[in-house]
Amino acid sequence: MIKFARRPGQGWPPTVTSRIRATVASATLAGAILALAAAALVGCSSSGSPETFCAQIRRVPLITEADDLTVPDTATATKALLTELRRLHRAAPDRVRGDVAVLVAVVQDIAVALAEDDEAAAEAAKQRVAKSSDAWKAASDNVVSYASATCGLDLGAR
Repeated sequence: MIKFARRPGQGWPPTVTSRIRATVASATLAGAILALAAAALVGCSSSGSPETFCAQIRRVPLITEADDLTVPDTATATKALLTELRRLHRAAPDRVRGDVAVLVAVVQDIAVALAEDDEAAAEAAKQRVAKSSDAWKAASDNVVSYASATCGLDLGAR
């Protein structure tokens, strides 16, 4: 089990922050661009169109290295990523909607872990993030593949 500790006013220790950034960056570097829990997202019943999805995926911040989640600061960058992923979920066709929901849920957990004042909630979110790397990778690979085939995007070269 990974123990996370915050230092007042400084966020997490650099090794923990780097691990979270590395998890997000490595999945994105592998091809992902990409909140609510996935169960809450299932409540959005209307499916998006490929055209809307392709337009929205271009708005999702590309995370290619750990520093991309630090500008202007980690919490703000994560919030911006989460906002655009939520929009992508609403625009996603059924074929990738579940995959985008996984990405939203993971980024939501990262945002909670970074910002939550409730230590128990933050710890629970951190544990979910630590356990979600396989799901994140599979979902991001599916979204990247769909974006490549449907939108003609090479997400690694954006």
